Amino acid sequence: MKRVFVNLLRSALVLGAIVAASASALANYPSVLIKVGLGQRLQVEIQQLAGKTEVALVNALDETVFQETVGANQRYYAKTFNLANLETGDYTFVVRTSTREIRQPFSLQDRSVALDSKARREVFLPQIRLQEDAVEINLLNRQVATVRVSILTREGELVYEDVIPNVVALGRRYNVSHLEDGDYTFVVRTPERVFYQDFQRGK
Repeated sequence: MKRVFVNLLRSALVLGAIVAASASALANYPSVLIKVGLGQRLQVEIQQLAGKTEVALVNALDETVFQETVGANQRYYAKTFNLANLETGDYTFVVRTSTREIRQPFSLQDRSVALDSKARREVFLPQIRLQEDAVEINLLNRQVATVRVSILTREGELVYEDVIPNVVALGRRYNVSHLEDGDYTFVVRTPERVFYQDFQRGK
């Protein structure tokens, strides 16, 4: 297996800026209320919106049955969803910002909606920035955990891997100027999710 050298640059200044930015993102994070309405209705209220937010409804196969983008200038969102036209079964209501994703599972029954608030899950999303000769990643974890960063070729061959154990706030800048020209995938693995970002070199 061919391995290509990738230079890793880190500095206290960069890491400090990332932690500060992550704290700011937490302070501006919206408040999301999802509750059952009358009959087959779901009520959603989002306060303290900051930046573009995606609202979606997916079925048990993770297929999108509804999606809406809330504008960056909108600070409040409220809607009652009438789900009577959907088939009964399991669904998930998703609220996604630039830094986090909230997933609230629920079950659509014949005449009602069953929702367990304890089943709600929040996942922190990595911020991946592509530059001409570098890839930057910022990630604020919900808990101390190991994060694995990989770079793959278009064919799936591993050319670089960085394992960062016991991290809460992650900040890395990878200099990829030594990669051969071609298509690559930047992969971030956390205990909760795997994230992919394609990028090109020399094109």
